[in-house]
Amino acid sequence: MSSTATDWLATQFNTASWTVNQVCIPILFFVGIIGWTLNTITFSRPSLRSNSCATYFHASSWANLCVLFWSPFIYAVGNWSGYRLPARSILFCKIRIYFITMFCHTSVAFLLLACGDRFMLCSRNANRRRLCHVRIAYKMIIITIIICALLPLYIPLKYNRLSVVSNLCIIDIDFLIFDITYKSTIWAIIPPSLMLTLGSLTIYSLKQNARQIANIRIQIHSKDRQLVAMLIGQITLYITTTWPYVAMMIYNVLTQNILPSHKSVTRNAIETFALSFSANFFLYLYNAISFLIYTLTAPSFRRELFLALVPRFIRQQFHNRIGATTTLQQAENRTGKVSYIRSRAQVMIE
Repeated sequence: MSSTATDWLATQFNTASWTVNQVCIPILFFVGIIGWTLNTITFSRPSLRSNSCATYFHASSWANLCVLFWSPFIYAVGNWSGYRLPARSILFCKIRIYFITMFCHTSVAFLLLACGDRFMLCSRNANRRRLCHVRIAYKMIIITIIICALLPLYIPLKYNRLSVVSNLCIIDIDFLIFDITYKSTIWAIIPPSLMLTLGSLTIYSLKQNARQIANIRIQIHSKDRQLVAMLIGQITLYITTTWPYVAMMIYNVLTQNILPSHKSVTRNAIETFALSFSANFFLYLYNAISFLIYTLTAPSFRRELFLALVPRFIRQQFHNRIGATTTLQQAENRTGKVSYIRSRAQVMIE
């Protein structure tokens, strides 16, 4: 490849890295804030507050907010202002990495709890189904936060080196293999394995409950089925966004002894882009767009969001307008009996 083509390719990757850092990451943060706001509003609805799985989703939204603050927000502020506090204070750098790791663990753990909750709900064992309660969910959330706060305590103790490239704190060389193994296991191996196992068992149980076996059939409400769909969407998103970062992390370990001066300009540009995209943007896509997954996979979530955002008088006008053009409408009178009204002109609610 000629030097001109090489320089052009390196320039393109450098431009892509700049776009990721200066444009994509701030957009990711603002999208995450909007999604967190709408998630919080929706999961605070009375119909979802009483559901244990929705409680785990709600808690996961708060953990995602903390991740977005400690990573994309601080990173974007440093790029825009030119004052990168993590590069100037090793103490702040340690605290930042600790909280990013802690809240990433917490968010994933809540998703695992939601998987377990749906699996137990489909069980034929009544004692297991009783565990799918909001009070149990609150206790499990507190226990999970404590465990996730303890797991990455090695970070403030062992992140003492400064990177030659970024001037950020990095793991001590004698703990590098441990750090890579820990993150690969906790992020990329254990959670996806448990998610896929529990998700598969939940889907199998739903299919089994759809059949009449020995005159015993567990009734699963439509909203609970839609929560399973939301869960499957979150699992798919998590696995998709995690593995590129893990692959890049392993690559950095394998090539750590090769100095940047011994690499070509194009290779350095490609590695910089891959690291920026996988570690600073794509990894946190899971934390930012959960709202879109919920909206696309669950009609009940869209309905609750509609009820939460649209004022009641507007909903009533909308309902009347739809009812006026519907050939078959259902109305409930004061006695609770259901009557069917065939009319194109008006809706009559007794």
